[in-house]
Amino acid sequence: ISLGSDSRDNNLDPREGSSNSIYYEYAGGFLGGDNAFFKTTGASSWYFPLVLDTAIMFRGKIGYAAGHSNKTLPAYERFYTGGINTVRGYRYGEAGPLDGSKNRIGGDKELIFNVELTFPLIPEAKIRGVAFFDAGRAFNDGSSGGDYERLTDHGTCYKVSTNGIGSVRNSGLDTVLAQASAGYRLLGR
Repeated sequence: ISLGSDSRDNNLDPREGSSNSIYYEYAGGFLGGDNAFFKTTGASSWYFPLVLDTAIMFRGKIGYAAGHSNKTLPAYERFYTGGINTVRGYRYGEAGPLDGSKNRIGGDKELIFNVELTFPLIPEAKIRGVAFFDAGRAFNDGSSGGDYERLTDHGTCYKVSTNGIGSVRNSGLDTVLAQASAGYRLLGR
């Protein structure tokens, strides 16, 4: 089940408006099947125009998942935070729980915050630049809420956040031709 609203002025290169969604997934129980879990996520993005064809975007995303009926949450339904759509500067799943061998195991909770400032880089080529700040991570049930702010990895406290720059090339036909970004880890592993 999902609910959403979208008032952005452009789906691919918004300067104004918002995009909001809530998603709920349920498996097992009265539906049958081999797995039994529920997963819910909520996301909200807000865009504000600034001077000289620039815009600022604020985004937040939260997620929670758990097994039910004496079943565990399948690995492929866990949250793997890190990468271009979550916390840039980290690889997929790297901004979340690791096992003793440093393998990415995903989390059953996710919390992400992003701020982006977009600006014209090469207007005639429809290339825009972006400066960003990302913060967030996935973590597991049993962690206290404070674990997002202060997490321990073998005795070292860390936060997971990055800043960086990037560019986006739009075709003008509702398709993104290319997207690239580079993040610098401010705090984290």
